Amino acid sequence: LSYKYFVAGDYEKAIPLLEFGIKTYKEDGTRMANGGEATYLADNYQHLGKCYLKLNQFEKAVPNYQEALRIYRRFGNYNGSQMPEAINDYAE
Repeated sequence: LSYKYFVAGDYEKAIPLLEFGIKTYKEDGTRMANGGEATYLADNYQHLGKCYLKLNQFEKAVPNYQEALRIYRRFGNYNGSQMPEAINDYAE
């Protein structure tokens, strides 16, 4: 559902769902340990950053992009992740 709102540009509805997804992935540390779910977490951080970027809330966008990029650097660019887009958006 968060992706549906995100793609539709309904960022204010996507934000709480993305935050819930981040919390859920972070709480499931067993699958995170070897990177299995890490890129999903990174993608959620990146999408959350993009929501804030599109809403011109840059102070909230930056830490989400930083966290996404930290995870991508640690676990790699798996599952067709959005790392290149995250880098470009963070630079913006």
